[in-house]
Amino acid sequence: MKSARNKGFTLIEAMVSAALVAVGVASALGAYGALTKAQSQIQERDRMQRLAISKYDELAASGLSNAASSGDFQDYSDSRYKWTAGIANTATSGLQSLTLTVTSNLPNDSTHVSVEGLLYDPTTTASGTGATGG
Repeated sequence: MKSARNKGFTLIEAMVSAALVAVGVASALGAYGALTKAQSQIQERDRMQRLAISKYDELAASGLSNAASSGDFQDYSDSRYKWTAGIANTATSGLQSLTLTVTSNLPNDSTHVSVEGLLYDPTTTASGTGATGG
């Protein structure tokens, strides 16, 4: 039985509680680091998506017949990304498919974002039919 004089914690109990607190703090910091990394990746993908939509709109507005098929975003003051555009005729006369893909310039980053859509150009022909638009 314990006497009235032993009302505190022993050294072992204090060390165990300190170790448990340290493990808890380390776990919390690790989780915070993972959340920060995930947030950074989401922000990068959002930036890439916005650049892709902006370049898609630019290509659609300027016409596909004289549009470049690739480039960078120097005009947006962002050299971290590059874009490529794929234009294909569809089975419908005058209707073309435009796929714009934005990729990272970093060597170990395979992140990419694509935007696809259909554009009407009355001067194009349907693929495989030989019909002319207009």
